[in-house]
Amino acid sequence: MTITGTNFASGATVTFGAAAATNVSITNSTTMTATTPAGSGGAVTVTVTFNGRSGSLANGFTYTAVPAVSSVSPNGGPTGGGTAVTITGANFAAGATVTFGGTAATNVNVTNSTTITATTPAGSAGAVTVTVAVNGQSGSLTNGFTINP
Repeated sequence: MTITGTNFASGATVTFGAAAATNVSITNSTTMTATTPAGSGGAVTVTVTFNGRSGSLANGFTYTAVPAVSSVSPNGGPTGGGTAVTITGANFAAGATVTFGGTAATNVNVTNSTTITATTPAGSAGAVTVTVAVNGQSGSLTNGFTINP
């Protein structure tokens, strides 16, 4: 990620919350890049330290939690689609999209961070993977829904 500020110099370190960034590289006195460490969902303070002095930006970076799909109910429906389903999992958020075997569901509604309702698309008979995507991250349940002939 790129960090902008002032007075950056070689030897500076960067932390995201309490975790140290890697691959810190000073581009010039106002720009640096760093690789973010692993983190859990939510905003953290970004701190740049050089020669014992530091500058921080509260809530300067937000980790996006990866969605996870744990179940689909009902877990089967007809090839014509149109089955109203409830998808259970974690880290769901507004703007989520849902696919069944790569085909977009309709009427997607994020009820809360653990529940989505949607309507299945038409598809060929067989078990398909159900995928939820949020903010560029996705989670899937392999063979989570069976399209019945």
